[in-house]
Amino acid sequence: MKFSHDPKTLAYQLQARPLTRQLDLKALPLSHFGGRAKDFLENQSSMPSPMHEALWFYLGAHAMGAIRKMYRLNEPMSDQHLSLVERHMKRGNEIFLRAVYYTVVICVRETRDLPNQAVKAKIDAAGVGKSWSLIKKVEDDPTTAMQHIMTKMHEGLTLYELSKGMSICFHDPSANWGGSYGGPKWGIIADACVDLCTGKLSPEVFCDVAFALAHNGGPIFNKGMFYKMYDGNLMKILDVQRGGQIPRWVAEEMPHTSPAMKTELKLMQKAGLGDDFDGDVDWEAVQNAGPVGNYKALFKTKEQKLAEAAEKKLKSHVKGTVEYWPNKKLTIIDREGLKVA
Repeated sequence: MKFSHDPKTLAYQLQARPLTRQLDLKALPLSHFGGRAKDFLENQSSMPSPMHEALWFYLGAHAMGAIRKMYRLNEPMSDQHLSLVERHMKRGNEIFLRAVYYTVVICVRETRDLPNQAVKAKIDAAGVGKSWSLIKKVEDDPTTAMQHIMTKMHEGLTLYELSKGMSICFHDPSANWGGSYGGPKWGIIADACVDLCTGKLSPEVFCDVAFALAHNGGPIFNKGMFYKMYDGNLMKILDVQRGGQIPRWVAEEMPHTSPAMKTELKLMQKAGLGDDFDGDVDWEAVQNAGPVGNYKALFKTKEQKLAEAAEKKLKSHVKGTVEYWPNKKLTIIDREGLKVA
């Protein structure tokens, strides 16, 4: 089906924007990739945490999901909804670039620990022998790994060849990786880069995959360079995302929520995107979605649920903010402006 070239339509935003398209990057020169990574790093105003990036990404993705339910593909969106989409696309591009630069650099750095170089023959046999110019060539220093990518030209080497070579290197049993370095878990990380280059993953899906990637010691975000160190909230945020509760995490101003996120959430609320964008995190929904963590201790009591239901009902009859909790003073202003105890 042909899609509209009108940027106001979902068809354009979902099928023409680079973030949401499956791209063929097999011929992308590593020299070009490295130069852009260098520019990105030098021009960043600050180094965010992976939790902060994940919250932004999933908040925007949740809004996109709500907006998609409101329009047909070739139906123009309102200016209010279009502005939300445009900001998500712009922010998503930056989140993607940071994620892919980081993922490639950490894989290159990890190959320095390759115990058995006999795997080189298999890399040659796969037609990606040029990747050997980087494999096993990086010292144990994060800035050195970045410099190998960003300042050395590696003429004739493509991002795909490097990614595929590293994937073979990590997955092959003959490499004799120990339990602490390299091995199949790192192979899965390199595979994400391969799948991006071959169009199996769109940049948007690559971001979703990257936030959940883990190496032998846990989440991949412990190498510095492009991100601050992750903390225990990363897994919780991913669990909350699985349960469809990220907007409510932001609404509650939970860890790693920023004022800018809260402002964006308010715009989403004003845009009428639904009940998902207001209220407290439903930890039962998180638990039911099959999380890594256990959140049963955060379930609301029967009394809390009844109080919230009463508050919601009360709000339909009054204006202003209503608090309805035990041991709290309650002041209601009715529609005529009269104070009711």
